[in-house]
Amino acid sequence: MSASACEEQLSLWPQPVALQVNPSSNNQIPVRQIATKEKWHMLLQDTSVLQGCEQVIERAFQRFLGRVFAFNEHNVPDYTATQFLQKPFWNILDSSTLKAIDTVSISFVAEADISGNDNKANSNQCNATTGKILSQINRLGIDESYEISILENQSNNEINIFAKTVIGVIRAFSRLSQLVTWTGGIHGIPCTPLRITDYPRFAWRGLMVDTSRHYFPLATLRRILNGMELLHLNVFHWHIVDAQSFPFQSLKYPLLSEKGAFHRKFAVYNQADITDLIHFAADRGIRVVPEFDIPAHTASWGLGYPDLTVNCPHVSGEKEALGADMDHMPGTVYSPLAGMLEKEIDKIALHPTNAVTFLSTFLTEVFELFPDEYIHLGGDEVNAICWKEDSDVAKAMGRVRSSTKLHGEF
Repeated sequence: MSASACEEQLSLWPQPVALQVNPSSNNQIPVRQIATKEKWHMLLQDTSVLQGCEQVIERAFQRFLGRVFAFNEHNVPDYTATQFLQKPFWNILDSSTLKAIDTVSISFVAEADISGNDNKANSNQCNATTGKILSQINRLGIDESYEISILENQSNNEINIFAKTVIGVIRAFSRLSQLVTWTGGIHGIPCTPLRITDYPRFAWRGLMVDTSRHYFPLATLRRILNGMELLHLNVFHWHIVDAQSFPFQSLKYPLLSEKGAFHRKFAVYNQADITDLIHFAADRGIRVVPEFDIPAHTASWGLGYPDLTVNCPHVSGEKEALGADMDHMPGTVYSPLAGMLEKEIDKIALHPTNAVTFLSTFLTEVFELFPDEYIHLGGDEVNAICWKEDSDVAKAMGRVRSSTKLHGEF
C-alpha cells in the first residue's frame, strides 16, 4: 500500500504540515491495535515546566478517550465487521508480538520549537491553584506546534507527543482522535509506524456565531466549541448582540438585556455563564473574542435606554404597533423588534454624542469580563437616513458636512 493511500485512509483534517508513514508492499493497510479504554494511561515527562497544567492535560486526555471509544463492538452494526475486515483492506498487525498501544507519553520541548522558532518553552502556562490555562498563554501567536510519533517494535506501546506549550498538547490530542479507527473488530491506528509534525499556517482561525438574531443555549455553544477543538480552530468570534436582540447581561446597564433580549430571563447570558464558557473554551485552546457592533446595528440597545439611539420615526414607529406589554406574558420569547424588517432595524444607530459616556463605562465592563486582548466593534453599515432624521445629529452632520466624517469622529 502506497504512502499516499495511507494518507487518504487516515483522512486527517486540517492536513498536518508533515506526515511520514511506512508504506506497505502487500497492498494492505497495517493497523496497530490499541488497548481498551480502561487500560490507557498517560505519562508526563519534564513536569518541572508544567506549572499546574496537569489538570488541563488530563482533561484533554479524557476527551480523547471519550471520542475514540464512543463506538465499539457493542453499538456498531454487525455488517461493519464483514465489510471492513475483507482483505486486502486491513492488515491487523499481530498482537501476540506487538503490544497494544495503551500509553500517551508527553514531553515538553525545551530547545528550538517544532515550528522552527528559537524560543524556550514557557514554564508559566497554567494557574496551579485553579488548574486553568492562563489568559496570557491562550492568546494570538502562541506556539501551537506539536509532534506525534508512533513507533513499531515489540516492546513499544506508547504514543509520543512533543510540544512546547499546553496548547500544543491539546492540538495533539485532537489529532490523535482522528488517527484511531474502528475496523469492525478492534480499535486501531492505521499506517503505523508514523510521525506527524504540525503547526498552524494562520495564527487566527476563527468561527463566528451570531447569538443576537438566533439565541443559542449554552449547551449548544459548548457543542460548537467541542467541534472547533477537533478542527484546530482557535478563535470563537462571539457576535453576541446586534439590532435584533441584546442577550448580554450588563451589570452597569441592566436594562440592556431586560428590555433588549428576546426574553429577559430565558434568552440572556449572565456574566457567570459567560465566565464559565470562556474557561470551557480556554480548556480547548480557544480564545473568546466578543463583538459589540457599533454605532450601527444597535436598535436593541435603545429599548432599555432610549437616549442611546437616534430618533428615527419612520422606523421606530413600527414598534408601537407590536404591543409593549407582550413581554410580560409568561413564557413568551419576545422582542419589540421581532416584527421589524432586518434592513429597517439596521438603520437605527447609536446617538453619536449621547452614547459616548455610556460606551466608556460599558466597554470597560466588557474588557474586565473578557480576558482576551481583542474585542470586535464592527463599525460597518452605518445608514445616514436615521441620523439625518434626528435633529441633534443633523446639526452635528452639518458641522462636519457629511455622515462619513461624523462616523469617523465617532
